[in-house]
Amino acid sequence: MTQAKTCITEASRILKSNWNNDVAGPCLRMSFHDAGTYEQFPVSAFGKPLQCGGANGSFKQEIEDGTATNFKSFPQQNGMQMCYDFLWGSNNLSQKIRAVPTCAKMSNADMIQLVGYIAVIKTGGVSCPFYPGRPDAKGYDNVSSLLRMSIFLQDRTLY
Repeated sequence: MTQAKTCITEASRILKSNWNNDVAGPCLRMSFHDAGTYEQFPVSAFGKPLQCGGANGSFKQEIEDGTATNFKSFPQQNGMQMCYDFLWGSNNLSQKIRAVPTCAKMSNADMIQLVGYIAVIKTGGVSCPFYPGRPDAKGYDNVSSLLRMSIFLQDRTLY
C-alpha cells in the first residue's frame, strides 16, 4: 500500500503543478461519466457483452472513437476533449505520471478518477482518501443508464 500511496502523492503533484482551471469542469464531468455507468447486471449490445464496472477507464477509448467520428458514436462525451487533452494530449501528463517508478502501471481508470478528485479539490471541494486499484476495461460501457438518468432528472425538480 505504501507504493500506491507514493504513486497517488506523486501523480497528484504532477496534475496540480500542471493544473489549468479551464479543465476543472470537463475533468469532473469525465470522471463522473466514467464512473456513472455501473450496472449490477451487465447487458450486451451488438452481440457482445458491455463492460459495466463503473470507473474502469473506458472513457479514454470512447472519446478516442468519438473524436474519430465527430462524436456521432459517443455524443455524451462531446465537450470533455479538454480533459482528455490534459491527460493524453500535448502535455501527455499520463506519460509523465507513468514515468514515476511507483506509477508505471497506473491504470487509465485510476488516472481518470484522480483527475476528477483533483478537480473537486481545486474548485473548493473537500478532500477525502483516494484509493487506487481500478482495472481498465477492455471495451465500452453501457451508456444507456446515464441517458435514462438524464431523462429522469429532466422530468423532476430537484431541491
